[in-house]
Amino acid sequence: MLTFHKRMSIVTDTLSRASTHLDHFLFVFFLVILAFAALTWLLVGSSTKEFSTLVEAWGSVTRISLGESENFYPQILDAQPTVGPVAVVLYQVLGVVLLLNVVIAIFLEAYRGVVSGMRGEDTIFQSFIAFVGMSWWVPHLR
Repeated sequence: MLTFHKRMSIVTDTLSRASTHLDHFLFVFFLVILAFAALTWLLVGSSTKEFSTLVEAWGSVTRISLGESENFYPQILDAQPTVGPVAVVLYQVLGVVLLLNVVIAIFLEAYRGVVSGMRGEDTIFQSFIAFVGMSWWVPHLR
């Protein structure tokens, strides 16, 4: 996909270069969500519907990681006023902020590797100008 020009394939090359690291990251992310789903299920599962089963807790923790914590935080606070908020804040720091930064680092490292292999390649604009024969129009192509 997008291989008709070397520079146009940056996105697909970056994704393919990062795929192995992303596989390992998704495994760790799965374990973190599972751990916090089990924690919330054990802490507040008996008193809230959203955390009553491990599957419900999994869905609720996933929604918390997507930023929907205002719906769950009061229920957790009512069920466990001391440990509940600590668990939510710990999950948001560890599960969202830290792991999001790891994903960004994986993509940046893959992108850096792809771009370093393209040094000296023509841009799509330069290729178009050379194809059309208008190199007299762009000073650095003469």
